[in-house]
Amino acid sequence: MKKSNTTDVNVMPLGADIANFRHEVANATKRAYGAYREYAKALNKALEIDWFDVSVKSDDPEVKMLFAEKKELYAELKEAEHTNPSVIWKRVCKYGREERFGPVEEEGEAKLEGGRAPDVRIVEEHSKLYKFIAKLEQPTKSQQFAMAASADVLKAFGVSVDTLA
Repeated sequence: MKKSNTTDVNVMPLGADIANFRHEVANATKRAYGAYREYAKALNKALEIDWFDVSVKSDDPEVKMLFAEKKELYAELKEAEHTNPSVIWKRVCKYGREERFGPVEEEGEAKLEGGRAPDVRIVEEHSKLYKFIAKLEQPTKSQQFAMAASADVLKAFGVSVDTLA
């Protein structure tokens, strides 16, 4: 069966109502994109830490402020009937990271598992490993060495291990 070429077929518009809804979606998306970026910029100005990489609460005052702010955002998103606030937070974190360090290059095979950029994946995986070993009651020497190595990797990427444990 031959595909029809849309230039050969007269396509009737769905109507002004649909066009208005389409316009609202496009404008809402544009407003949201700008709002996410501005929110990320404001967080970068307010917090010296790389807040977008913090995933564990700690006694650090800035981390406490970050989690309080995140809680407020989630509450407002839920009040606005957003079904998955973590998606919005993830986007804001991405824009915050880009604002502070510039866009992550995503060429060919540079994007790996789940579409994550290599630097992001390295930080996430080493953070998980570091936290896992930190929770062990009596880590072996090899495990302690692995934890120290992960700490060195994280420090190389500007992540404070004090915010992880």
